[in-house]
This record gives sequence, C-alpha cells and structure tokens, in this order.
Amino acid sequence: MNRTLIGSLFGQPGMYVSQPGDDVMNPTRNLLLDSRFSSLEIHASGIQALNRSGPVNNTYSYIGVAGFPSLGYVPITYVSLIDYSSDVVSYPLSTDVNGRVATGLLVKTFANEIQVNYNIGGGNGAFNASFAYVVFRSPA
Repeated sequence: MNRTLIGSLFGQPGMYVSQPGDDVMNPTRNLLLDSRFSSLEIHASGIQALNRSGPVNNTYSYIGVAGFPSLGYVPITYVSLIDYSSDVVSYPLSTDVNGRVATGLLVKTFANEIQVNYNIGGGNGAFNASFAYVVFRSPA
C-alpha cells in the first residue's frame, strides 16, 4: 500500500498523500494532501492600529477592528499583536509586554471583520500598538 505519490494521479501531475490505511493509488477516503486543490489561500492581510483608552486603575484598554470583503463564512485567521514601544510581536499575547501585564486578550473573527481587544496594566505610561492579520480562504 502506498500513502504518498509525487507524480501523476487522476490524470494530473502533483503531490498526493492518503489517510492512514488508505492506498493513495486507489483511495476510498478524501486525501490528506491533494495538490490539485488550493487550500488556505490568502484572502486579505494588513496592519490595523489599536485604539487606546484609559487608564482605569493603571490599566489601558486596546481595541481594533479590521474589515475585509465577506467570504460568506467565518474564515481561518492569524493575528499578531505589535507593541511599538519595544518592537515586540507576540501571539498568543505574553503575560509580560515590555514590563507590563497583558490580560483579557479576545480575538473575534466574523465573515467580514476581525476584532481585537486586550488590556495592559502596570508599568509607566501607555504605548502605541497595532495588530497584523492574515485571513485565509478555504475553498469548498
């Protein structure tokens, strides 16, 4: 039984990987990898500034929204938080960002936007921050 093939299958050259116990030359289930199909294509990407409010009890709140053309479903996304005071990019959010305690990270993804909220407490003063995002399209 063969599980992988780099070559021609189904009349098309490509790379193919079958599921455990399934022969790639005559699969009975969906393939794990089938290079004929695109997956996780990038639909949108960018950097969005976070709006800062506070402080309340020495804690600043950071909120940002990035819109993108709707896919009609909630896509897979990746978000990186950027702290411009130290050029730190982190995800998941570390518990210590430039000497401050980060809490309450919430990333919500909808069919046409990403919302990011989190809080930074401790330390002295506020800093500018943003988030970078990638939205992936998953063809059916």
